[in-house]
Order: sequence, then C-alpha cells, then structure tokens
Amino acid sequence: MEKKRMVASLYASRMTYQIEAMRLLKNNKKVIRDYVNGNKQLGLFPAELEYVSSFYDSNTGSSGSLFKNIEEDNYILAYTGTNPVTDLRKDIETDIYSVCMGLGYHYKSCFNFYKKVREKYGDNIILTGHSLGGNIAQRVAIEFNVAKTIIYNSAFLYIENGVDLFMTVTETNRELYTKRLRRYNRQVKLIKERLSNFTGEIIHFSSEGDFIGRLSALAKEEVFILGKNYIVKNGGGHSLSSLEQSAGQEIDQIIKGKISYSDKFTLNYRPISKIEALFLENLSNSSKSTYETIVRMFVGNELSINVDDHNLQEVDVNKFIRYIVAKVH
Repeated sequence: MEKKRMVASLYASRMTYQIEAMRLLKNNKKVIRDYVNGNKQLGLFPAELEYVSSFYDSNTGSSGSLFKNIEEDNYILAYTGTNPVTDLRKDIETDIYSVCMGLGYHYKSCFNFYKKVREKYGDNIILTGHSLGGNIAQRVAIEFNVAKTIIYNSAFLYIENGVDLFMTVTETNRELYTKRLRRYNRQVKLIKERLSNFTGEIIHFSSEGDFIGRLSALAKEEVFILGKNYIVKNGGGHSLSSLEQSAGQEIDQIIKGKISYSDKFTLNYRPISKIEALFLENLSNSSKSTYETIVRMFVGNELSINVDDHNLQEVDVNKFIRYIVAKVH
C-alpha cells in the first residue's frame, strides 16, 4: 500500500507553532533542528523539509519558520497563527488591534524576516500560514509580489470599517479613535496600492465548519480576504488536522495543479444557525465575553482553553458580534 503523502505547506504551518514555543523556551537552532528531524524519523513531518531558520517578535507575538524543500528545490516560509501554548494574550491583542481593526502593527517584523531570507536564498519561496499566520502570509505576499502563497483556515486581511465595528466612540476616547482611524486608512490604502501590482497566486483551504470562515461569510461585504478558496466538506473546525484528515490528498493535488476541483469540496461554509446566533447574542451581552469570543474566533472552538477576561483598550468586540448576529435574523 502506497504511503500517504504529506502536504508540505500544511505541515510547515503546523510545525511553526512548535518552533515558536521552542524559541520562547530559549532553545537554540540545533535543538529545534533535532526536534524537526525527530518528527521526520517518526513519520510525523515530511522527509523533504529541512529546517533552516526562524524568528520571533516579542512585541507582537508574530513569528515564522523557514524550511527548504529538497525535493522541489524551493523554500517554504510558514507564519505562525494564534498560539494557545505560548503568549496567547499577546496574540489576541494582535488579532484584535492589527487584524480586526486593521491597524497592522504586526507586519513589520514579518516583512523584515521575508526580506532577510529572500536576500540569502532567493525569491523561490512559497508563503504559508494557518489562521493569523494566513493573514500575515497574504500581507507579505502582496507587499513583495510573491509568486505562490498557500493559506489554511485563514484570518481575513482586514475588515471594512474595522475601527468602527470594534470601537464605541465616546468623548473620552475620540482622540484615540481618530488616531486609529487614520492608521487604518493608511493601511488599507497601502494594501490596495500593492494589490494593483500583485501578480502572484494565493490558494486558501478552509473547513466548512471553521468559525472564522462562517462569520466571514456572513459579513462578506465587509471582510476582505484574498485567494481562491477551497472549502473542505466535513473538514471539522479550525484546526489543520481536520483539514488534512478530510482532504489531504486532494489539497496536495490542487497545490500541484493535478486537479482543479474535487467532490471533497463545497461552495459554501456551514451557515450560522439560529441556535448559534442566540448563543453569540447571549455571549455579547456578557461582561466577560470579549476575550472568550476572540479566542473562539482565532484559536478554534474545538479547543478547550481556560482564559481570563482581558481588558483590551477601548475595544468593543461585542459590538461586532451583535452586528454579525443581526445578519442571521
């Protein structure tokens, strides 16, 4: 029986979570490489991928890992998503301020790492990432006109009017609101300028039941995400494992251009039900729901994580949730 082939970009997107955790524990390059090689020996990581280097930005929690694909003679740069086993609070702040509100504070270090590895290894680099990592991969792709990007259950690039949807303006916070709005407008203008010259390919694989995807489908007029989206039937929730188990072979064939579609995919996300909408509505009326809601969106509601309420500065996540709920009714 032929051994099941691993999807290189998917496994790179998964491994970069572990590498981020190892960097935070101050493990050196040799220890990280030995860990990756150990996973290869156990058949848990593609044999063709060699660990090259990685980075971690302590200010925003952003990180990424570079692998060389010795079979295809190219490189895969995987950006890390919201990581529940490292500094979750910092990642959630990035999710809110930089992604949902469109302020983009986290991109600078990600740009710098890409420029560094491109200068050293050339531009034959495929970008990838899961969740928040997908958001970063999209933004790096259009900034540098990267030829190929593969993202999984990705966060959106930005939300139209993100500052207004996540902030209730008062006399006391109006100055902060104005400052955020100006930055948001600059970020969106820059994104649109880069997109006008973008010639690369972005492929998005997502699960039919992914919470971010389902919410994004409801707010499709406001949510901006790039690439051709292949939605996997019965693909579970937000995790990479469920995508691979449901359609790993088909994902690999689409990436390699061997097929253009499969009955493993569907055209639409599973709709938000009235019961789920009621749950969200109740959640949005809870004084402790903000942090909980964002963890559910960006980490995945199939994960059981205990988090405390977090006082995000002048952010009203519940305003956005109520906006989404209104679209269900």
